[in-house]
Amino acid sequence: MRFLRPVSLLSASLFVVACNAEESVSAPAAPAAEKMMISDSFDKAALIQKFTALRLQVTDIVPADIPGLLEVQTSSGVLFSSLDGEHFIAGTLYGFDGNGNVEDILAKRQQPQNAELIAQYNDSMIEFKADDEKHVLTVFTDITCGYCVKLHNDMGEYNKRGITVRYLAYPRQGPQGPVAEQMAQIWCADDQQTAMHNGKVNRQFPDRNDQFEQCLDTVQQSFALGRKLGISGTPALFTESGELISGYMPPEALIKHLENQ
Repeated sequence: MRFLRPVSLLSASLFVVACNAEESVSAPAAPAAEKMMISDSFDKAALIQKFTALRLQVTDIVPADIPGLLEVQTSSGVLFSSLDGEHFIAGTLYGFDGNGNVEDILAKRQQPQNAELIAQYNDSMIEFKADDEKHVLTVFTDITCGYCVKLHNDMGEYNKRGITVRYLAYPRQGPQGPVAEQMAQIWCADDQQTAMHNGKVNRQFPDRNDQFEQCLDTVQQSFALGRKLGISGTPALFTESGELISGYMPPEALIKHLENQ
């Protein structure tokens, strides 16, 4: 089962903005004693069985940061459940940081693990390296995505600002089919950078070679990684710390965001 990610609430400094929401008062965090009391008032085994029936792989169930709710951690994302499991919410959890800014609590918690997972695929990346490298971005890309093409056309500007871009494959049509195969041909090319440019901009692809099946496996593994990281679209940008930036961001806005991390 795949959970839809809600629209991210981003600060005004980012290129992407969200619609205004009604002001609300954040609930105070549950004190330790209250969380301990909640942990004694639900049947963990019964809840795991209930959510497993939805074909979810439950990894843990713990008291949530919001009093009265449980955080059900699964391989497909996090659910927030009532104590009896009769009602649940799929999505993320927002809160305020020390400066009063809105932050995605679950995404922030996930960042170190994201960075560790991505690092395992360093050898599978097609890199466009900045001469004066200051930041490194890992971008899950699709050759049929208009905003992926737009990002690629701005590559010189990203590099000029010291941003190295490393591509991983994420064919939106899935790990099998013509797009995945075309991306495998790019990954198999002797000159991967030129092949990526020609594939995105000119819709021209190198011929298949005797390494094609291995390259297709690389694309499929990259796609599986993207699913594990919760990607719902492309381009999906990950910073070195594991922060996910969903969607295209112009070079000037991106460098400002990276320098303010």
